[in-house]
Amino acid sequence: MAHRLKAAVYTRKSTEHGLDQEFNSLVAQREAGEAYVQSQRSEGWVLVEQAYDDGGLSGATMERPALQRLLTDVDAGRVDVIVVYKVDRLTRSLPDFALIIKRLDVASASFVSVTQQFNTSSSMGRLTLNVLLSFAQFEREVTAERIRDKVAASKKKGIWMGGVVPFGYKNVDKKLIIDPQEAKAVKAIYAEYEKVQNVHDLRDQIAALGFRTRGHSDEQLTGCFSCSTLLYILKKPIYIGEMLHKGDSYCGCHDAIIDGCLWDQVQAKLEQNRVGRRLQKNFANPSLLAGLLKTASGKRLTPSHTNKKGRRYRYYITKSADRSQAVERFPAGPLENAARHLLIDWLQKGVSPSKPLYRGAGKAAGDRTGLTIRLGFIGSLESGSPHEQKAAVQSLVNQVILDETDLIVSVRAGSVRGLLSGAGQNDKLSDIIELTGSITRHPQLNDRKCFSAGAMQKRSQPDDRLINFIARAHLWSNDLRSGQFKTITELAAYHGVDKADFGKQVRLVYLAPDIISAIV
Repeated sequence: MAHRLKAAVYTRKSTEHGLDQEFNSLVAQREAGEAYVQSQRSEGWVLVEQAYDDGGLSGATMERPALQRLLTDVDAGRVDVIVVYKVDRLTRSLPDFALIIKRLDVASASFVSVTQQFNTSSSMGRLTLNVLLSFAQFEREVTAERIRDKVAASKKKGIWMGGVVPFGYKNVDKKLIIDPQEAKAVKAIYAEYEKVQNVHDLRDQIAALGFRTRGHSDEQLTGCFSCSTLLYILKKPIYIGEMLHKGDSYCGCHDAIIDGCLWDQVQAKLEQNRVGRRLQKNFANPSLLAGLLKTASGKRLTPSHTNKKGRRYRYYITKSADRSQAVERFPAGPLENAARHLLIDWLQKGVSPSKPLYRGAGKAAGDRTGLTIRLGFIGSLESGSPHEQKAAVQSLVNQVILDETDLIVSVRAGSVRGLLSGAGQNDKLSDIIELTGSITRHPQLNDRKCFSAGAMQKRSQPDDRLINFIARAHLWSNDLRSGQFKTITELAAYHGVDKADFGKQVRLVYLAPDIISAIV
């Protein structure tokens, strides 16, 4: 008795044309395949009742539902033989065919073409099959080239080649004709944007004027415009009578809805707003640590914000592809202040003559230049605008790690030196140093976390009164050394200061240089 083989018939048609007929191409292919299986009953072939039909799908891809189900059943051992009317019904791509054959070999399965008899077990049979598939792939590619050339040539002549009818027009005999009702909405969109110059405000204004989008199932105007739809309409050159193809515009055969001058003004404003968004110039408080901040476990923290009662609250949050993981949220202000103050303290140490920040500080001119650069960074971080602070942080910082108890700021130590030598920010790994500040978390409502630490507190301004005391102490010390006054009492009386206060203040002359630098 012959071995029992489970045979499945696979059918495919590239277009949907004619599939609504009672006897279509898929039915014809299936009948031919079933008849072939019936003829092989003596060989133990048994027809699988499951239908594998792909209607309206190209053979250039394997992303076909019925084909994927069929290959899955082959892998599971539910199908031993695939029967097709012609080889090109299975695929028109040689690489895809090689993948299919590999899966069939692994499952000890095979395939048969009803109208093309060949035996793949021999070298001549495999050659015949490859030749047939090469011609099938060639036919598909030539057809695609003809279609692309026809579309390109038609659009260069301004002819609409079908697809979704643009809002503001209707399809009449395969030509774009202005729809008066929708065209009125398009004109209002361009005119209102020229006034408000903001898509969100435009959306509210268009909704208030009563204009609606076209419905999906019919031609009635049903819904409100979204911001993405408004941007699509504002950027589409079809409304000034042009046809777009692969980035090039051609004079169209349809009538324009929008005047060219208004179009140019709208495009200029859209470009200006796009550049502003890219540079974040529209934000009063940009995120200083954007792209730099991570948790100790390696999770990236990205900027986020909420608005409440007209006030903007900024955060850094963790994002994960797994939605079951809880989102961690940290207030942006304290974290950014902590990082800024660690940088300021690091730069202040470089200002001290006893601890030059950059190497090779031999020449006086180089010293002055380095000091100017460091003071420039300090000024930007302390009192610069938010955008100046962000620029300084992004120039100096390599990354920032938020730990349970510490905030670790990795600084490009060569950033300042690079500005002196012209090397820019191409710092070596050895030039990366870490600045660490301790933090304390205070859990509050809604999983928000606030921080407090010495580095987190607002950096105080220099105390002019204390600096004056130190300067006076040095002057009094010089007076005592000069021998002009014989006793402290006499010197205190001369300056009109109480003797006890005089004694306390004059001791400030003995402060260590690093303490005086810190005070200044």
